[in-house]
Amino acid sequence: MIMGQEILWSQTPNTWSYDIYVPGSGTYYLNNTLKNQGTTYTINAGNITQSCLNIQLIYDICIKDVVICPPKPCSTANCQLEVYQEGALDCDGIFYVQLQISNPNGLSLCYRKSGATVGSPVPLSGIIGPFTGSEQVIIYNCNNASCFKMIWIAKPDCEELGNQVLNSRIERRHNRLLKVVPNPFSSDEISIYTYQESTTYKIFDINGRSISEGAFTGSIFNLEFPGSRGVYILSYLDSDGHVQYLKLVKQ
Repeated sequence: MIMGQEILWSQTPNTWSYDIYVPGSGTYYLNNTLKNQGTTYTINAGNITQSCLNIQLIYDICIKDVVICPPKPCSTANCQLEVYQEGALDCDGIFYVQLQISNPNGLSLCYRKSGATVGSPVPLSGIIGPFTGSEQVIIYNCNNASCFKMIWIAKPDCEELGNQVLNSRIERRHNRLLKVVPNPFSSDEISIYTYQESTTYKIFDINGRSISEGAFTGSIFNLEFPGSRGVYILSYLDSDGHVQYLKLVKQ
């Protein structure tokens, strides 16, 4: 079943709605309400709050759970903010998320998990975490919490892979072109194995500080890594010129 949507501001300040469309000629249930396929419905979602909506679509024996997050508040001054989940790093019980951020006003951005009372600054790298499962996250102006953007963090390659997340641009990136051995590691040297003829890489810590960068040719590269214990991110260009990420853990 395919479902399309569009997040809309309503005419009433700080309220929102979304359009939903399921192609076809039959019927389906939206949150237990019968709907016709091939028809676009505008659903009033009410006030823009720091919470996403969970909706359910049922068609025959197919059940799809969908998360829809509201737009940023439209009446908050100087709140030109858009945030999407661009990708996720690993799925080994703990994972990190790469954000795509549009912040033309240069706001100081913080984030916190839904329900938490204390937030953390968004690193320059745009990578936040760690997470252990899917959940709502609030990205907000550290100096004015009324300017915020809700996003839904989806755990990669796990039981929720079949659910569609709306208002989040998710690319499920698999690090099959490159592998670091050992990882986790405790020594000051790691080996990078790759299927690519040439590889350009960067390593930075979870706060976005650059640790190492370079390029090499061939399938194996031994890299000196004298950094302290912690989590690091290795980014590299794949054969299509896209940036891929791999989490490194030094114990």
